[in-house]
Amino acid sequence: MLFTLQAIASSQTRPLPIDTLSTDPARASTVEFMADGGYQHYVASDADIRQMMRQAIDASLARSSIRPDRIQAILLSTESFWDSGLGETSHRAIPPSERLREMLCEEIAHAGLVNAMPFGNWMSACSNFGSTLALGSALLESGRYRRVMAVFADRTPATESRFVRDGSALYSDVAAACILAPDAFGYRIRHIVSHSGLAMLRLPEGMNARERNQHFRTQMSEFKLKITVSTGREIADYPLLVTDNLHPMFTDLMCRQLGIDPGVLVTPTRGTLGHAYAADCLLALGELETSGRLKPGEVVGVLNFGTSTFSFLELELVSS
Repeated sequence: MLFTLQAIASSQTRPLPIDTLSTDPARASTVEFMADGGYQHYVASDADIRQMMRQAIDASLARSSIRPDRIQAILLSTESFWDSGLGETSHRAIPPSERLREMLCEEIAHAGLVNAMPFGNWMSACSNFGSTLALGSALLESGRYRRVMAVFADRTPATESRFVRDGSALYSDVAAACILAPDAFGYRIRHIVSHSGLAMLRLPEGMNARERNQHFRTQMSEFKLKITVSTGREIADYPLLVTDNLHPMFTDLMCRQLGIDPGVLVTPTRGTLGHAYAADCLLALGELETSGRLKPGEVVGVLNFGTSTFSFLELELVSS
């Protein structure tokens, strides 16, 4: 079955200049490093995960002709389990372990998705985008569901730094949503390739950097081969590759390992939205579509990286 990714939308965003993070002299050099990597703004949201997801869901539905009650499944992706501080939901006290689930299910219902079976996906970190679409694709291909919504949302606690520890990104608070359906418009999903690099987590702590790098190169080689086998083309042959809003220091390393020209990578929202966890690639695809940079009939590859899992998607933009 051929189906498309459509109705891409986000939660409300209010970009803040990256300079606002340099009030602490100890952070000034980090801010400068991030600015050199293309980060100009980040998004800090006062809304919680529940509200952010609801905003994205409503915005996606507004861009679609599909009625909310026709959505048959919804895939929710988040790692912000800390953001469930409300002690009561539906006027009853519930234990903390259930809060986020109850909050999100209520928002799904109030958004009108009363017939949507809820699924959760969170084990792939920033690569949750690719793994969630793989799950959504499988639901559609099974024939059990005809229209599936996917929602991605994460935010950074006020007590934690927005700078990723290894310097690879600047976190933002953004939710994004889309709909997967067998319609002839949007991004047709031609291939989804997933790769688990969990073997790297078994490496002994005392292993030196050179040996660890060799294991990483092995994982990238396996990932690259999977892409070629699945798509029938080399990853280096794609004229345009969307990827996560990571610092070029990190993406350049990926390019070297995969044999890609860094010039084909596009991150159209890195400067305005920072790194929105697993939502980066979806937001980038929305920007490419609305800006007209990608034309109907053109094919784009999507590279989505997590801490130990990786995904690749081949998409074709088709006109309505």
